[in-house]
Amino acid sequence: MRKISCRVPDILATAMRICTWNVGGLKGGIQRVHPWLRGNQPDIVGLQEAKTDDPQSVVSAFRSEGYHCELHMDPDDKGWIPGVAILSRQPLKVTQVGLPGQEDRGARLLTASTAGLSFTTVCVPSASGKGQRRIERKLAWLDSLTEHLRERGTDDEPAVLCGDFNITPKSIDNYHHWENTKERKNRPGFREDERSRISSLLEAGWFDLVRDLNPDERMFSWWWSPDYYDRDKGLRMDLMFGNAAVVRRLRSARIDRGHYADRGRTGKPDHAPVVVDLA
Repeated sequence: MRKISCRVPDILATAMRICTWNVGGLKGGIQRVHPWLRGNQPDIVGLQEAKTDDPQSVVSAFRSEGYHCELHMDPDDKGWIPGVAILSRQPLKVTQVGLPGQEDRGARLLTASTAGLSFTTVCVPSASGKGQRRIERKLAWLDSLTEHLRERGTDDEPAVLCGDFNITPKSIDNYHHWENTKERKNRPGFREDERSRISSLLEAGWFDLVRDLNPDERMFSWWWSPDYYDRDKGLRMDLMFGNAAVVRRLRSARIDRGHYADRGRTGKPDHAPVVVDLA
């Protein structure tokens, strides 16, 4: 872990659990996620692909579980709706919807102040499919993200950045590394030009919270299928970053892969929640 030193506001003296989760849609309401929320009791959650046909009902349902909720579903220029949301036990004050300079990509970024944190959740474009143009647009989005959050990385105010980045930061985050098989580095998610954008965030003062506490562990947050899950062949691309003010309070960081085990029966999301505990 990199050595850091800064003052942390008193509000973070209370233990806090923060999470990020790509829930793969909320069209059926919150039934797919509320058992996990009840079982894990997070204080703040960033959600991606939080798409729904009835946002008012979803917000009301989260409120009934004790969460303030901000949900934004502005579509991108292709009509696809990323859907990002923040849940918090404490009141939320939204400070940014959408990434400045990338408004045509829809509401892929949402920032709110809550519980003494600046909390940002993102749903990074995947660039799946063929075509250099898709990659170029993804890289431009990531460059804009780093520039937008550069000052937050070195700010005294605790700040968190989390979401589905659709990138494996290093080869260790790809199952190929563990099986001594060749990475497909020409594919989106594994390319060096994408990974260099994650490095740019780190250089701007952000810390990969899961890797800081688990530098050599085999950890994945997404699997192609239940069969890949059973064989532990996955990717780590759901990430949570914190600035130095957050790292000083970092107690534990993990990926809760357990919920995926019966996905075929329950229809649960194919991403696992990332869970970070602050002291």
